[in-house]
Amino acid sequence: MQALAQNGATKTVIFKGKTIEVDLVITNSKGKRFAFDRVAMEVRGGFCLDQMRDDEIIVSPGLIYREVVDLDSVESKLKNNAAFFNSLERDF
Repeated sequence: MQALAQNGATKTVIFKGKTIEVDLVITNSKGKRFAFDRVAMEVRGGFCLDQMRDDEIIVSPGLIYREVVDLDSVESKLKNNAAFFNSLERDF
């Protein structure tokens, strides 16, 4: 993954017994935004990727961020799909 840009707001979390500041939202070089979700569970000195969802990334030192979905875009797609299915109903 390419470099991530920080967006300002932070949160304090405990990681390996120490408090650290994490960015609430990060942005990759392609403009995708990711929101801090949780600290990764450590297993045998590493991080088990089974704890990850498809829309998540892990950032050093073990922070899991989830992709931010643009709700306006999702709502627009849902409306377009509803209009499409309504038009099919009229054809039958």
